[in-house]
Amino acid sequence: MTRLERAKQFMPFAALHGFEEIIREKETVPIVKRELTVDDAKALDEIVLKLKKGDLVQTEYYFRDRYVKAEGVITAIDLVLKKIRIVKTEIPFENLRVIKII
Repeated sequence: MTRLERAKQFMPFAALHGFEEIIREKETVPIVKRELTVDDAKALDEIVLKLKKGDLVQTEYYFRDRYVKAEGVITAIDLVLKKIRIVKTEIPFENLRVIKII
């Protein structure tokens, strides 16, 4: 028996896959979404209007009770539905807090 085969015998067994991640999510304290000031909202609107497909951006947005940072290339902008897609992540404009063109 090889060392790898022997080591497999002593690996921890997880009967419920994903259970530990769910528990970790429940342990986090939810963050309340902060409303933008009028000046911050105007500045964000101006930046959004300058964006175009293919721009590299850094963002901070609200997602599932916390703020998340993302960086990537804009693959789609929908001004009618008010959404932006960075690679495969769709972000509604109302959840954006910060966006910078790199």
